[in-house]
Amino acid sequence: MIVGKVITEDVNIDITGATLLSVEEAKTLLTRAERKYDYWWWLRSPGYSQDDAAYVSDVGVVREYGFYVDCDGTAVRPALKISNLKSSNLKIGDTFVFKNKKFKVISNDLAFCLEDIGRCAFNKDVKRGNDYETSDIKEFVDEWFDD
Repeated sequence: MIVGKVITEDVNIDITGATLLSVEEAKTLLTRAERKYDYWWWLRSPGYSQDDAAYVSDVGVVREYGFYVDCDGTAVRPALKISNLKSSNLKIGDTFVFKNKKFKVISNDLAFCLEDIGRCAFNKDVKRGNDYETSDIKEFVDEWFDD
């Protein structure tokens, strides 16, 4: 097991925004052990029907078929968009703190939250569907990031 160092001093990294991981990112950038969490957590990918959004189960299994978008007990674990990893003092596997939450660098352009920032429905109104860009969950993540 590779253990990354925790950067406690200021890091020289550009954080350009926050998002949720996609199904593909969750599957390829995180191991099942890294995906495992106390709660289900949302992904930004749509589920198989308009009423569902993809998520990761509490045992770390990516559920592409999704769950009801109006389920408000699902955790939100954002990923930070980063742009200058190579010129920073960070590398893939390192962790750092942002807004009092610990993040792990999982690629040259993403750092993943190792805990949740709260629970929220993907969309409180099922009729609004499972498009991340117009969802309540995107608004929730954006508000957390902008605070």
